[in-house]
Amino acid sequence: MQNRTQLKDWIVIKEEKTLKTQLFDLYDQTLQGHNGEIRNYTVVKRRPTVSVIPITEKKEIYIVGQERYLLEKFCWEVMAGFVEEGEDILEAAKRELKEETGIEGKSWKKFAELEMSATAIKGTSHLFVVSDLTLGKATPDEGEYIILKKVPLKKALDMVLKGQFPSAVSTAAILLLDKMIEENKL
Repeated sequence: MQNRTQLKDWIVIKEEKTLKTQLFDLYDQTLQGHNGEIRNYTVVKRRPTVSVIPITEKKEIYIVGQERYLLEKFCWEVMAGFVEEGEDILEAAKRELKEETGIEGKSWKKFAELEMSATAIKGTSHLFVVSDLTLGKATPDEGEYIILKKVPLKKALDMVLKGQFPSAVSTAAILLLDKMIEENKL
């Protein structure tokens, strides 16, 4: 096994967008590998997303629940949404939080960036925690029916361990947030 420092970077010889949708674009690529081998590769590129966990002084977090068509079930999640073209990531997080939950916060901290996949999907999720909260009226997008729920962070951890957060990003966000609070990194 070679160390990464011993490998040459992949070279994209050719890239063709074969599909464009509202949520992602599909690309066929021809690559030259570190050993000179030529490979064809298909890549999904998604717009960046933001995930936000509002937290109270009592270490309670707000989560959202909604029906997820693709999973064919009701899901609990941390609040998340897409970053619009040209939009600042923090501004996207603030916008999505207010639209979906009506919550605004004064103290924002980005605590992680996660990739959707290391193989076929290029899409970064930016994780934020927000405190000093003000509750307001949500204005979700048409077709979004969102339930807002406040739970102690420890209960959310229990829910994660019981598989009640099917979203990998939501699961990782809650686990990371708890660990960072435990280690006084937030």
